[in-house]
This record gives sequence, structure tokens and C-alpha cells, in this order.
Amino acid sequence: MRLLEDVIDSQSGLEAAAQMLLAEVLEDLGEIAPARKIELLEASVRLRPDWVFNRVRLGRAYRAQGRIAQGNEQFHVALKNVAMESSEWDLAARAAESSITGRLADRKQLEQEARQATGDQ
Repeated sequence: MRLLEDVIDSQSGLEAAAQMLLAEVLEDLGEIAPARKIELLEASVRLRPDWVFNRVRLGRAYRAQGRIAQGNEQFHVALKNVAMESSEWDLAARAAESSITGRLADRKQLEQEARQATGDQ
């Protein structure tokens, strides 16, 4: 966790990913308050508003705190951020878009999760 905190402070361009990952790691360990999780994810979204996974995680966190409208908005924007794979992307770029940014996320799966809180099926 110290490594992720160092990356967040590094101005390396990796801060958004580190904030998103730190929120996830601390949650998995049961060592994060909901407000801190939201704070980390909001910071990630501020730095990289074009990503999908940080917005999905923030949407889930908002919903878990009863902030349904804010959560739904994050899912709405995340869906807009899903990209088509570019033939210009090399293997590393495809891997980053798939596993870090989420811009190659499964649109149908995201749409299904987005509808869950609204009651739409």
C-alpha cells in the first residue's frame, strides 16, 4: 500500500490508477471507510474522466451509500467512455485499455449493472 501512496504523490501520470487500485485493495482488506473510498475514486475520476473502471467503482460506492442518482450518473458517463479498439494500439496499449482504464469493457455487462439500481431490466 505504501507503494501506491508513493505513486499517488509522484506526479508520474499514474496517480489515477494508483488511487483506484488503493481504494480496491483497502476495501478487499476491510481497511477503508466508505467516505475515504469515495474520496480516492473521485480523485481518480478528476484526473482521468475518460476512464470507465474508476467511474464504475465510484458509481458502486455512491450507490452503496444511498447516493443512487450520483451512482447512476457515473454509470451513464462510464458507458459513454467505452471505446472501440483501435488498430493503432500496440499490445501494451490494448492491455492498459482493457485492464486499467476499462475503455474496452463489455458494454452489455455495464448496461446491465447500470440498470440494476434503477429497476430497469
